[in-house]
Amino acid sequence: MTSHLAYGQACRASQEAAMAGARCDERLVIHHVTNGGCFDDFNKAMEECHGRYSPNTSQLDLIRGVAKRVVDVEACIKATAALRECFAGNPAVFKHQYLRRMDEGLDQDTNPSPDDISRDERAMFRWWTGMKRS
Repeated sequence: MTSHLAYGQACRASQEAAMAGARCDERLVIHHVTNGGCFDDFNKAMEECHGRYSPNTSQLDLIRGVAKRVVDVEACIKATAALRECFAGNPAVFKHQYLRRMDEGLDQDTNPSPDDISRDERAMFRWWTGMKRS
């Protein structure tokens, strides 16, 4: 019985550590993007590419997790291009990590494996998810 408890506690601790890692990654990304001068473009791309709930979405749908977000694809493409341009304009901060991370993430998202994405979301802030290339 004790080994079951220890295993369960270890699993919970592992999950909590992964979630803390994702939250820490999110704060770090926002900090770097802000210091690099691209926060407005980053925020716009996040808003446009993650979409909005339609006006007739019910509170019950939100609670159940069945509400669908509506994305304006053209606005998302433009916002992603603007973010990319901002990143490219400050290569000292963004070239090696953020542009590469965005490209690799978008490549992965073209043929996503639900298991890979789920695992990644627990461990990191997938800020590029939903963004679109022109």
